[in-house]
Parts: sequence; C-alpha cells; structure tokens
Amino acid sequence: MNSANNITNIKEELQQIKEKEKLMGESQGKTRVYFKKGTPEYERKCKLKDSLKEFEENNVNYKSLLTELNNINKRIIDSTTGKSQYDNAISALFTRVSDIVNDLQKKFDAGKSLNMVDLTPLKYTLSGTLLLEDTTADKAEIEFFNVLLKILIERDTLEPISDAYILSLIENAANVYKTCVSSTTENGIKIITCLRNYWKYKHNAISGFLIPDGMPILQAIMAFFLKPFGFDQIERYMLNKKYTEKKYAMMLWAACNGYAALPKTFTAILYQDKSRYMEMDDLLQVTYNSL
Repeated sequence: MNSANNITNIKEELQQIKEKEKLMGESQGKTRVYFKKGTPEYERKCKLKDSLKEFEENNVNYKSLLTELNNINKRIIDSTTGKSQYDNAISALFTRVSDIVNDLQKKFDAGKSLNMVDLTPLKYTLSGTLLLEDTTADKAEIEFFNVLLKILIERDTLEPISDAYILSLIENAANVYKTCVSSTTENGIKIITCLRNYWKYKHNAISGFLIPDGMPILQAIMAFFLKPFGFDQIERYMLNKKYTEKKYAMMLWAACNGYAALPKTFTAILYQDKSRYMEMDDLLQVTYNSL
C-alpha cells in the first residue's frame, strides 16, 4: 500500500530531513536543531508532513494496519526485553524513592553548620558594594562575576525577574566588562563570545550557543541567566550539567531578588552558626550607618 501511493518515498525523504536536523544539533551539542521557517528544507518538510497526514486521514485501512503494526512491534520489544506492567511499576517506584532520597539529602545539607563556609573572600567596599576576592579562581571569570554583582547591588529599584530583565543585565554587564583588563585575555574573549551568542540566541538570530568547558564560574553565571526564576531550578540545571560552582549562581540569584524576597529554606542556614550571623548583622549595621 505504501509503494502504490508513493508514501514510502515521502517517508524516506522526510526521514532524511530529520537526520540532517539531528546532525546539525549534534554539531552544536544539542539533540536536534530544526530548519528555520522560510528555508527550503522547512517548507519541504511541512509539505511532506501534510501529504502524510492527508493520506492517513483519507485511508481508513492504512490507519488500521498502521495501528496493528505498532502494537505488534511493541509486543515484540516487550517480549525481547522481558518488560511488563510490573517493570513500569517498579521503575515509577524507583523514581519516587530517588526523589525522596534527594529531598532528604537537601534537608541534611541545609542543616550543616556554616563553619565549613569561608566568607572571607567577600569584601565590603568603601563605595557600598560587595566584591569577591578569590585568588584561586580564574581572573577573567571573577572580574566578570564582580561586574554582575556590582550592577545587581547598586540598582536603584528592584525589578521583577523576567527574560527581558536578564537580557538587559547581560547587555549592560558585557559593556562594562569590555572595559576591564581581563576582557582581552583568552578566557575574557570566551566570556564575551558566550554572552554575545546567548543574547543572539534569545533574539532568534542564531540557532544555538555553547557554554565553554573548563570555566566553572562562567558556567554558574550562565546557569543563573538560563534559570533565574528559582534557586531549585538553578540547582537542578547545574546538577544535570555537572556544573560544580553552585555558590556563584546562588549569590547572583540572591542579589537579584533581595534578601526580603528569599525563601526561608534558602536563608535558614545563615542562622545555624551564631558567630556567622552576628558577623552578617554587623556588616548590615555598618551599611545602614553609611547611608
């Protein structure tokens, strides 16, 4: 039936276009990159899909045979792998148990003492802003992080987080960072390129962007840009990507929201250690007196 209606050729041509999209995606570190609207490939794919849809809707026998074929293939796969409804139930149960274990781990981590947290790299400057001094980190990454932190802290108004605000923040931070010494270094150029490509991607000017390997602070910053609507989203994204320096993303997220807007689950650990929160209170008092 396929051959008689030229359906086989249509399916093969459609599959070839999909394979090209898959190859384009793999070259950019993605699963698939679709042809843009208006390209010959896009138009041809739409036409092929319409032809298939029209054929399937107008041929009851074909639709019935296709359903039967899919059922047969599923039974073959299940019999080969030994999969059954019990496997599905066990898989769902395992997922649930994993979620519970992850939640318990988060609660355990949240209860740890701040004695293990080193706050000494965080400095309060005479201009009334915060500065991170980390001699062990890459200079270009730290300098760009401080540019972002300064912009967020020195805002006159606390704007709600939105895609538009994040893109504006990226643009402003990139322009300021271009005046910094480290912006012309190898890693500085990588930072500028990454920001530029992400900005273009969000404006549909390019089909994708890459976050450089071996730059953990930039990876954390990009995690904040990509998932700015919740610290749990940032945490999940960084975990999936195996990005390690979560603290930088969380600092930016907290600075962007302001202390009053932070959930108690995020700030509770600050008050686990009296010496630490007294130190923070003293800093706040100094800041208030300088106003």
